[in-house]
Parts: sequence; structure tokens; C-alpha cells
Amino acid sequence: MQTGSNAPADVNASPESGYASLGSGSEADCGQSKPEAASRAGILARISGTAHTALERSFAKLASVVVEYPRATIVLSVITTLGLAQGVWFYEEELSPEKSYTPQDSRAVVERQWIEEVYGSENRRVDIFVASAGGNVLSREGLRFLFEYQRVIENELSTVHEDVVVDFNTICSRHKANGPCKEPDSVLSLWGNDVTAFERDTDFMATINNDTAWRLAEPTGPGVEHYIGGIVKTNHVITAAKATKLVYSFRNELQKISGLGNDDPLTSAFEHALTEYSRGTATREGEAHGIEVHLVADAVMNKLSDDAMGSDISSLTTGYMLMLVYASFVLFRGRLKYSHAFLGLFSVICVGASTISAYGFMWLIGVKFNTVVQALILLLLGVGVDDTFVIMDAWWECGDIPDLKQRMIVALSHAGPAITVTSLTDVIAFLAGSSTVLPALKDFCYYAAAGITFDFVFQITLFVAVAFLDTLRQAKSRMDWCCCITVGEDTGVWIDGPPCVSKAVGRRGIMHHVVGVMLPRATVASKVGRCLVLLAAVVVLAFGCWGCTEVRINFDFEWFVPDGADMHHAFDLRDTYFGGRSSSADVYFAEMDFSTEESQNSLKSAVSIVSRSKFVQNGTVSSFLDVFISYLENEHPTWTDPSTGLNVPSTYTRGSEVFVTSAIFFDALNVFTSPNTAPLNAFDYMHQVRWNEQVDSLVSVRIRFILISSVVEDGEVAVDAMDSLRDACASISVPAGARQPFPWAFMFVFFEGYKVIFDEVTRNVLIAGVCVLCIVTVLLANIFMGLVVAVIIGAIDTCLLGYMPWVGVDLNSVSVICTMIAIGIAVDYSVHIAHAFLLVSASDQEFASSRAQRAAYALWKMGPAVFNGGFSTFLAIMPLVFAKSYVFTVFFRMFSVIVLSGQFFGVMVLPVFLSLVGPPPNAGAINLDNAPWQNPLSPEFDSAPLPLVSGKAIEMIEELENRHHTTMWKVI
Repeated sequence: MQTGSNAPADVNASPESGYASLGSGSEADCGQSKPEAASRAGILARISGTAHTALERSFAKLASVVVEYPRATIVLSVITTLGLAQGVWFYEEELSPEKSYTPQDSRAVVERQWIEEVYGSENRRVDIFVASAGGNVLSREGLRFLFEYQRVIENELSTVHEDVVVDFNTICSRHKANGPCKEPDSVLSLWGNDVTAFERDTDFMATINNDTAWRLAEPTGPGVEHYIGGIVKTNHVITAAKATKLVYSFRNELQKISGLGNDDPLTSAFEHALTEYSRGTATREGEAHGIEVHLVADAVMNKLSDDAMGSDISSLTTGYMLMLVYASFVLFRGRLKYSHAFLGLFSVICVGASTISAYGFMWLIGVKFNTVVQALILLLLGVGVDDTFVIMDAWWECGDIPDLKQRMIVALSHAGPAITVTSLTDVIAFLAGSSTVLPALKDFCYYAAAGITFDFVFQITLFVAVAFLDTLRQAKSRMDWCCCITVGEDTGVWIDGPPCVSKAVGRRGIMHHVVGVMLPRATVASKVGRCLVLLAAVVVLAFGCWGCTEVRINFDFEWFVPDGADMHHAFDLRDTYFGGRSSSADVYFAEMDFSTEESQNSLKSAVSIVSRSKFVQNGTVSSFLDVFISYLENEHPTWTDPSTGLNVPSTYTRGSEVFVTSAIFFDALNVFTSPNTAPLNAFDYMHQVRWNEQVDSLVSVRIRFILISSVVEDGEVAVDAMDSLRDACASISVPAGARQPFPWAFMFVFFEGYKVIFDEVTRNVLIAGVCVLCIVTVLLANIFMGLVVAVIIGAIDTCLLGYMPWVGVDLNSVSVICTMIAIGIAVDYSVHIAHAFLLVSASDQEFASSRAQRAAYALWKMGPAVFNGGFSTFLAIMPLVFAKSYVFTVFFRMFSVIVLSGQFFGVMVLPVFLSLVGPPPNAGAINLDNAPWQNPLSPEFDSAPLPLVSGKAIEMIEELENRHHTTMWKVI
């Protein structure tokens, strides 16, 4: 039964884009024999020609199988997707930011491993900010509220986690097992956190102003003014304060938690309970005194971030729907029989299948998922639907081939090399980018390479199979989107076009007329238009280059807290009254006998050197040694030497310095740091020393200090601070054989990422750019055109980096992902048009005019497909304009810059540039007089009949038949 062989040509088909016939048919089109063309072509051209011919023949063979077994192809695609989806059972997510955004061989990471082996995991910190609407939180009623708030937290508040009751005593920080809980650091420490002592204090404001009392209460703290903010003083005496804070230290016994990474689930559960109490009961009770309570807790911050990410991911469903609507609009034709809008759905399905397959495949081979990998969805939305437009444009070009199988084979043989060029270039660019030392970027490059590969495979198999079945629907006069309804030849919304436009415009589509006709007339055919485009390009690039000098390197986890969250009130109180964020740090000493005078002198020297650093808050350097010496001088001037049993002086003086007697050093220090015998409040000192198993010598000692807020808030200052402190510690003199002291803070792990990120961006972009240049040069068979494409990609990346400051994005491990994505998408925006320009020659004797005609042809042929791909990408990310999470907010802003700059340089600047200095056509190029196109620069364009592709396309199939002695298709 001959269903498709006698089907009429698609009279509504628009010969928009798609590649002209290459390989075996191209030489005949320009009147050259193959030997003549080969002799004229260089080595590069011969390589390219051989590659294109091989690709065309391969795609013809693939298409012949797909159209012969379309249903089997669909089933096989579904089975493949479902099979790879089983990788979800091997799903593993890397939730530790320090393992995603920092080079794992960096100095800070190596030092952290040593610190955790010696000191264990750092305690978790919860900052609670209390502010008074009346302007004074230091009233007696305000302080009573604080005491009651603290009492409830420590004695009444509890929650249940997996049948385990969790209260303050469960998760509080302790010096040793079963030891006392560490009390919070706050102004209440002045009364020993005892409300009875506070009530007995008849002049509590005098106590607050008594520096001696504060030093007795918090000997290692930075001072009372560190815990109260918005201070009002009269004659240098504190009389009121607008805010105060409590700092709790909780345990952090990490364990592997599914879906949460490494976490202490009991501490996290208590932090959530504390947050609910503070927002609820405590806030209501505080309102009676004009007091508000807000806190910052890691578990709550992570929950807020995860919820925002989940909300944004769900909003991408709207992006898929918008892309589906637009793809269907582009594939729609007035006559319902010849429309292919239904294929828009399967184009988006192919993107979804490739996303699922890529995720599943990477999980199967053990590549962990991380936050930024979610950008893969946006990348595949950007490049996936483009392939659909190219394939369908090639299908419409072959409208004069009556047999539907033949038509699909020829169409894919034409479109296949085009999407291969872009897909292969993207994959190699991402694989090249995987050489980065940033783990998150490395993993994303792996996922992206896999995703683009799967999308390419599904587009040339699954989509082609469905598209072929859709042509059978067309042959049977069934309606688009509803194949159960039979329609007439002229049934449709409009026949020759919308009422407001000409017939020619209607048959080609409005977007094709705007991009393929009006745009070349306004640019490549107009001197004024060319000047305006080039001037605009210079201005855009100039602003981009200027912006590159203004890019800030910074990253802050607080950005992951969505706007509107209650935690932002805590951030505001901290920034307003407590000088912004701060981070504690330590200088570590190890592998030395700390009892010797030389070692003690090293500790004293470190205190002096660190205190002088401009990156350290004044008065925050805390060393156990100074207080230990004071303790011995005041309370134990003599001590029993454990080796002789004789009393000896505890300390001695050399010059202006006081040292602990070596013989009694460890015995006295053990008493000083023991929870049962420690003087005053020496809890922090207990954590500054680490004993060996015999408790007769120290393994390590650390000196604590606090970094200024700008170190945490500014990436460039952060790197300077880290390097400066390292240099300072390197200058500390230590005994022979001792480990050189080194500074370390948790934030140093991320500062290491700041330190290398600019070099990594530059290196990865250059490596990927060189790979793109080499591949494009070979496939286009033109060195000059390869350089032009590389320049266009470079311009797009320059705009991306340069406009980051203007769209409010800093350079970090999240935004750097987009620089790699930009390369992949930019290839699509430029290669198609460059390729089309090289494939045709003009008969005009004046080469300048010839270039203009060829540029107009390239824009007429490929411009609409490129524009549709870019616009569909923009529609897909539009829902993210309301994104709550930091990651997707950055992706929306940077994808917007990528799409806009890519469209500008690819669709406008590139054709104008080629019309002025474009290279000669490749050997075997088709003469425009014989090409299937209408010259938009011709005044007769609007009245010219709609052309169809030359019958020369059949020659390739006949050649293949003769070569393989078989029929490439069978009549249905």
C-alpha cells in the first residue's frame, strides 16, 4: 500500500533553515567535477569534505533504519531512558560546600584534615540576636527576659528525633564526656548565668561597665561590647543598648545522613526546635517587653535553602510549558493537515529524556550530584530544541520529494552534520572544562557532556521517528494535535497567511520574515545598518571589557537564604549593631615540647604578631598561656615538681617576659584545664590544648582570634587576609624540628576557591575555546572562519563576565558554571550561520557584493532557526525571574545575558562582519543562482514564488543505493 509515495508536497512548508546538500551532491551543483574540486581544495578542505560526506552517509543510513522501524525506535528510546533512570538507586549528593567549591588538594583542605584528626569536628554555633523596640535591651525587665529565655532553652526545650528525646544536655558542647555543658557567651555571663545573682545585684549597670568583672566572667572573650550593640554612653559609661546577642556552642558529631550529607541529626533537630520556640513563644512573650528575637542556625539555613531550591525547580515546569508552546508555534502551519505543532511536545520530551538519562548515567558511574548540576536542565533546554528546529527546517526544504521515507532520509542527512558540529563541539568543550580543580565545575562539565550527548542521540532517533510518524498522519489527511480527525486540504486557521501579512510571509512564518528577510535588508544590505550594528557591537564590548575590571570575587552562604525569611532580620541586627559577620580563626602549633622556654616564647610571639594584623579584630586574640601564667602567679606561686616531690617556683622572669617552669608545666596545666579543677571560666582554654593519650604532654596548641567582618564579606580581602596571616605565621620562630605554626579558619577552605577561581575561569575558557577553534576550523574547512567563530564566542563570554557587576552577580563557583555554558550555547549561535556562509558562492563579479549576498543567504537560511533556539531558551528561563534561591537567581541573570549577547553577536554582528570581510566560499560551494532560496535583497522578493529544494538531493540517495547495492527505503 503506497501511503507516502504519492503524498503531495508540503505547499505550506517554509524553506527556512537547514544545511544545503554537502558531499556527493555539492560539486555537481556548482559545475565542478570531484577531482577538480579536490585539487583546488587544501588538506583542511579535504578533511572537512571527507568528514561531511561520511556524516551525511551515516545519517542517511541511520534515517533509513529509523523510518523503517519508527515504533521500535521509540520503544528502544523509552527502554533506554527507563534503564538509565535506574541510576537513581545509586544517587549520591555532595552536600558539603567545602567539597564542592574548593580544590581538594589545597592547603586549607589538607590542614583541615589534620585539625579534625587532632581536635575533632568544630562545634556548631548558633547566634541569637535580641533587640528592643523601646531602644534599651539592658533594662532590668529586658535582662530578666534573657535569663528566662536561656532557662527555657537549657531546662525545658526538647524535641524528638527518631524516637530519641533531644534536649540541651544532649547536644551541648562539652570539654569531655559527662563534663559540664558550656554556657552561652553573652552579657549574662557577668552574673555567671545565674538569675539569682543578677537579682541580688542592686546596680547591674555598674557591673556591665566593670571591665574586671567581665574579664573574670569571660577571660577569653573580646569584651562586653562584643555582645551588646547600639550602645548609648554618657560620660564614657554604658547606659543603654539597642541589642544584645547570645552565642551557643553545640556539638557537631558528624555522620552520613541520606539526603543531608554529613550532619549531626540530633543537633539539627534541636536547632529547628529552638527556632520554632524563638519565633513562637519567645517572640510573643518578648512583645510584652518590646523585645524581638531572631537567630542564625546552620540547620535552619540549610532547610530554607533547600526549600527555595525545590520551589524554583518546580517553577521550571512552567518554563517547559512555555518552551512547548513556542516550539509548537514555530512548527505550526496554517493548514492543519500540514502543520507539525504536535512535534513541539516531543522536542521537549527529548530534552526531558536526555536530562533523565544524563543524571541516571552519571549516578551509575559514581559521579556525585551537587547543587550547581541542576543548571543542566537549563543548558539542555537551551541547546536541545535548537536541534529540532534544524531538523524540521531541513524537512521543509525537501518538500519536492514525494516519498516520505526518502524525504526524511535526505532531511536528516542534511541536518545531521549541522547538529553534529554543534553537539560535538559542546561535548569536547565541556570535557576540556572538566580539567578544572573546582569539584562542582568538574562534575557539572561531566553531566553537561553526557546530557548533550544523550540529547543529540534522542533528537536523531526518537524525534525523527515521531516526526516520520507525524508525516504519515499528514499523508492520511489527519489533523495536527488530534490525529483522529480527518481534515481537508485547505482546512486551517488561515490558508496563505494571517490576514495582516502577505502570502509569502504567511507561508514562511512571521519569524522567518523578520529574521530572514527584514533583518538582512536592514543590516547586510544597508551601509547605515552595517555601521549601526558595528558601532553597537563596539559599545557593547567596551562596556563588557570595562565590567570585567569591576567583577568581584565573593561567595556567601547567607545568599542561599531566600528573601523574606525571618533569618534576614537576624542578619540585619548583626550587621547594624555588631559590625557585620565575623569568623573565628586559630594559629596551630604542633610537634614541639610546649614546656620549654623556647616553645613558650613562640606562643607569646604568635600572640604579638597576630594582634598586629590589620585583618584581626582588636582585643580578640586569646592564648591560654597568658591566663595560665596569671593563674599560677596569683593562686599557685609554687608548685610541687612531680619528678622530685619538691616545691618549686611556678614561674620565672627572663627580661620582661614571664615563663612557666618547665618541670611543672604539664602537671599544672592539667589542673588548669580540667573541668573539675579549672579556675574561673576556663572552658575555652580547654579547647585550646590537645593532650596525648597519657595526658602527660600536649599534641597541639592553638591560639584563637576573630577576623574583621570585611574578610568574610569581600573575596579579594579574604584572600589577602589568608595569605597575610600565613606569611605572618611563617615568620614565627619555633624550636628545631617543630612544625611551623599555621593559621586556619573554616572560611579559609572557601578562600582557597576564591584564590584560584579567576585563573580557573581564564584557563577553562581558553582550553575550551582552543578546542572549539580546532574542531570548528576542521569542520568548516576554513581557518579564518574558525577564528571568526572563536572571536564571536569570546565576545559573548566577555559580555557575560563584563555584565556580571551590572546584573548583581559576583564571580564564584556558582556563576563560573555559566561561563562554560556560554561557550556551549555560543557555538550554536555562530557556527550555523558561518557554515551556511561558506557553502554558497555568488555570481556577482564584485566580491563585496558577493559577500553581502552570501551573508544574506546565511541569515535567511539559518537565522530563523538560531533565533528560535535562543528565544525558546529565554522563554524556558523566564519563570526564574521570580526565583527564590541564590543558585537559580544567578542562573536566570546570567542566562539572560548569554541569550541576549549570543543573539546579538550571532544573528546581527556575525552576518554584518562576514558581509564585509568574509572569506571566499569553500570548494564545491553551491552557486546562489542554483540554490533553493529567495534573495531577500531582491526587490522582487515579495512577489516571487516559494522555492523548493533542488531535485539534486535525490542524487545522494541514488549514489548510496548504487554503492551498497541495496534500496535505502521501501515503499510503505
